[in-house]
Amino acid sequence: MAGVIQRARDEGMEQGRVEGERAILERQLKRRFGLLPPATALRLDGASTADLEMWAENLLDAETLETCSGSVLELTFALMSGRLLHTWLVT
Repeated sequence: MAGVIQRARDEGMEQGRVEGERAILERQLKRRFGLLPPATALRLDGASTADLEMWAENLLDAETLETCSGSVLELTFALMSGRLLHTWLVT
């Protein structure tokens, strides 16, 4: 029982840490580039810890939002026939 509680606590702490990273990065992006496009907000919501950390580092040198969020797998969103499609592009 104690193991289950500890695991749940650890998972909650990790989730809180990721949400904090996401919130800070979003504020920094808005300050640097202004209002973020909806697709960027969706990408932030679904980003892994590794992506968030990479984007935060890229923000230091990025001249555009696109160069900041570049990664090996680039998630792009397209609205087609009333539904959101996810397209993975290898860069």
